[in-house]
Amino acid sequence: MDSKTAMGSEPHGSPVRPDFERIALLLQGGGALGAYQGGVYQALSEANLHPHWVAGISIGAINAAVIAGNRYLADWFAAYCPRVHVIPTAVDCQRLQPAAGRARGSGFVMGWTGTSSTLPYLAAIEPALEAVLSDVPGAALLVVADRPPSLPRLAGRDVRFLPWSVESEVEALAAMDVGLMPLADDEWTRGKCSYKMLQYMAAGVPAVVSPVGMNREVLALGESGLAAETIDDWIGALRTLAADPDRRARLGATGRTVALAHFDVPVVSRQIAAVFRGLC
Repeated sequence: MDSKTAMGSEPHGSPVRPDFERIALLLQGGGALGAYQGGVYQALSEANLHPHWVAGISIGAINAAVIAGNRYLADWFAAYCPRVHVIPTAVDCQRLQPAAGRARGSGFVMGWTGTSSTLPYLAAIEPALEAVLSDVPGAALLVVADRPPSLPRLAGRDVRFLPWSVESEVEALAAMDVGLMPLADDEWTRGKCSYKMLQYMAAGVPAVVSPVGMNREVLALGESGLAAETIDDWIGALRTLAADPDRRARLGATGRTVALAHFDVPVVSRQIAAVFRGLC
């Protein structure tokens, strides 16, 4: 078949699929390219191109199994791999420990930790933060990231920024009365694995989170926080926790218990090891 035939087109310019006798998919790359390979296979399938042979020429080029961090990701990969295992992201519950009890009346610190690329999710609840900072005595917002947030509506309020580091994150979590994990609801966020929420839980900090994707699943494991969808939900949840230190303590203790049982490094390590043993 010559190149003109292979790259031909219909009269209106749409490509013609060559009538190959055999189709081979050759994969090359490191051991962390499974998601990209899945996308390639999906594109071929949607174009009605089904490989007869699949070959790999480097370590990790062919995936004998897929480990997905949540059910949403697992459901997507299940169309392309018969061995899909749901294993959550691990959190180090030894590094993150509950802080000693804070004195009543010592303020109400709402905390957020993450990379600057996810700061827009925090900005989306700025009206709720403004309301709580305005009417809750001693309320403050603590942001831990690689750059300061842009929250113009909070100008003049008690907004604190701490540059992220391994050490500063532990320090910051210990200073929080409640952890925040707002999210939009889209395909990208449904694939997230609730790591912010798990960090708060490991540190014994109650969380207020958007009930999106895995966040909803984690909340179902035990009452470790409150769900908030609308701005009014966020205001109500934060005001409720600001007024009730005992409830904050109960939610934080439950979160810590859930983190230890389901997401601690030794727990997740054993699950990953079991997958590898099953491939031998």
